[in-house]
Amino acid sequence: MNLNYSYHTDNQNFFPHPNQLTVVRGEGNEKRLYSVPIQAPYTIPTPYQDVGDNPNLQSDVTNFFYIKVLKWIKEQPDFKHLKKHLTFLNGTKGKVYIYDMLRLFVKYSKANWYDLRDDINYTIIKKYLKKKIGNI
Repeated sequence: MNLNYSYHTDNQNFFPHPNQLTVVRGEGNEKRLYSVPIQAPYTIPTPYQDVGDNPNLQSDVTNFFYIKVLKWIKEQPDFKHLKKHLTFLNGTKGKVYIYDMLRLFVKYSKANWYDLRDDINYTIIKKYLKKKIGNI
């Protein structure tokens, strides 16, 4: 039995329906093509948790970058011009501002919250936050 065998009958190609399997049965003059419908087994989709929507993850990433921004402003020469914004960042709205900037970054860059700390996104976010804090 050959599966998906193209067979010419009276110089015409036999094209089965895409949801059917072509089967050749028989030998010699008794060869016949049969189309057998393909029925996929019923599958139940496996549920998964979208960790990007986890508020604990978002809070952890926000705290990580909030602490980093304060450290960068105090220690790195690239961020020295942002010292005038330290009072705002140390206030109650500073962490909310960092969260909003990270949320916008995730939204428009199609990145995931759990990928923000990797090597590539870390340097991009560092430049991004430097620019956004400078525009306050």
